[in-house]
Amino acid sequence: MSLGYFFIVLIIVGIGVQLYGFIWLLVLAFKQNLWWGLGSLFITPVLWVYAILHWRDTKPAALTYFIGFLCTAATAVWLSFPTPAISPCLASAMLRGTIG
Repeated sequence: MSLGYFFIVLIIVGIGVQLYGFIWLLVLAFKQNLWWGLGSLFITPVLWVYAILHWRDTKPAALTYFIGFLCTAATAVWLSFPTPAISPCLASAMLRGTIG
């Protein structure tokens, strides 16, 4: 499996974990109060205010969301760096076995 497939899987898993954490937080917000739920659904910063104010209840869900975010962000940052190119002469020398 090449490194490209690893990053694709990592970003898909990260988005999935982040979505799971978001829905979990949203359910907790709606259980607390209809207005917390509606505010969290339509205005994302309200969700984080809710998570911080009710940290004892929302800690597992917020950490799940944050771990998914970290996986997605780290993969996006890693993929933003250019891949170093190998010169044709070096590549043919490596294939012949004279280098490396």
